[in-house]
This record gives sequence, structure tokens and C-alpha cells, in this order.
Amino acid sequence: MKGKITHINPRGEYSNASGVFNKYQVQFDDGKSYQFLAKGDFKRKEGDFVEYEVTNEQYGTAKL
Repeated sequence: MKGKITHINPRGEYSNASGVFNKYQVQFDDGKSYQFLAKGDFKRKEGDFVEYEVTNEQYGTAKL
């Protein structure tokens, strides 16, 4: 999927066997919103066009 980021909201931390990640709720110009994980800061900014893959529709998670 592709979309333009309209808002990025930090949502705390998540840890698993791969390490500790920061959670971000990212909203797109089409009204959809997904949670992304990142090591450190989210690498994109508001206004960027990105290509992403929904990893779990039920839980609203995606990855770049």
C-alpha cells in the first residue's frame, strides 16, 4: 500500500526477542491508521509518501 503520512504519534515501547522498539501510530491521508515499530525514532516524517505493508489487519499493524 502507499500513502501520505498526516500524523505520527509516539505510543511507548514494545519488547520481544529481537530487542526493544518504539511504537508509533501513523495516520495516512486516506484516513487509515496503523501502528509501526522502530528502533529509535520513526524514520519518516509528516508529509512523506511511503510504501507500507499491513502485517496484521486485526491489530492494525504495518511495516515500511
